[in-house]
Amino acid sequence: MLDEFEDIFIIGGTGFTGARIVKASVGLGKNVFVLSRSSESNKKIRGLNAVPISGNLDGNDLGAFFDEVKEPKSTLFIYTASMGFGHIEGVVRRLESSGIKRAIFTSTSSIYTSLPVSSKPIRLKAEQAVMSSSLDWTIIRPTMIYGDMGDRNMERLINLVNKLPIVVLPLIDNGAALQQPVHVDDLVSVILTAADFDIAISKAYDIGGRDSITLKNLFKQVSETARKKPILVNVPSRTAASFVRLYAKTTKNPKLKEEQINRLAENKNVDISNAINDLNYQPRSFYDGIKEEFQKITLNSNIKFK
Repeated sequence: MLDEFEDIFIIGGTGFTGARIVKASVGLGKNVFVLSRSSESNKKIRGLNAVPISGNLDGNDLGAFFDEVKEPKSTLFIYTASMGFGHIEGVVRRLESSGIKRAIFTSTSSIYTSLPVSSKPIRLKAEQAVMSSSLDWTIIRPTMIYGDMGDRNMERLINLVNKLPIVVLPLIDNGAALQQPVHVDDLVSVILTAADFDIAISKAYDIGGRDSITLKNLFKQVSETARKKPILVNVPSRTAASFVRLYAKTTKNPKLKEEQINRLAENKNVDISNAINDLNYQPRSFYDGIKEEFQKITLNSNIKFK
């Protein structure tokens, strides 16, 4: 894998998905360089046996990062930070001037939402900047990412199911909206695989798990995996949205947003057939993936599951 690349430059390499891409790339024997904006990030990057390079997307401070590029033709660029903050146009310009051609950008399937989300036009503009560039680009659009501690999705639900005999959720239409969570290891694999296939150049791929599942059945599978039988109480979506709105206004760093509640009414399944056909993408089922995450949580935390 990645035989034509010696160096890999990564922006977003300390995040949940990005750190795993760094680890996998180092494991393949590549020289990995990661944009770092703090001493804490430096420590994490060095712990992954990669090279931190100081910079900051917020200040468009990317000079030192791309100055480290020595052989553009044998260099792969991977972007796994958010594309929803207006940084991409500057990144693309610097990429083009660096001489790097092959670039993988991680976007999100949330661009398909019908809700008036402020980040949606920014993300769409970012994707357009990539698509209209001179790069040999590929865009990967994952659905909800899970699979390990710190995923901010399934870990939270597993812990909730374990702690509470009654779980309150806004199951709009009885939880019929379809979900298609993607395991982080499957996502990392398809990102790296895409770099090897010329057919993936100038294409965008929607990436989800093997199959779609209703929100209600997702909750059921998580409960069964945790060997719990909590009572599920359905709260009207308007009530839940109002509560979360108030919570967000009165909390310094809210972990839940009104947008997330409203999104529960939308189907979030995607068509992964292009990734299957072009990249031999073979994701695991949610049933298998959530069992793996449960095992990791029970092995690496003080939480007691009975």
